[in-house]
Amino acid sequence: MPRGVRAASRRPPSPPSGLPSELATALTSAVTAYLESLDGHPTSGLYDLVLQEIEAPLFRLVLAYTEGNRSRAARLLGLSRETLLKKLARHDLR
Repeated sequence: MPRGVRAASRRPPSPPSGLPSELATALTSAVTAYLESLDGHPTSGLYDLVLQEIEAPLFRLVLAYTEGNRSRAARLLGLSRETLLKKLARHDLR
């Protein structure tokens, strides 16, 4: 198979004509609910909070999909294996 064809097949499908993906819709809904729950109270660190909430379940799902194969999981996620291992350790998912 030609190299460009294989690389293109690894990309996740794009949502049709500018519509948000289901993931973007779910994230928008969750972050909106979180911000509304603040009721004006100051907060910080939303970016880190969102990453923490998303990364661990994402890694669990991808590792289950790859049957625990960390090299395949890293490729699927578009990360180096070393970066994935560091992130797994950070989330106690060794």
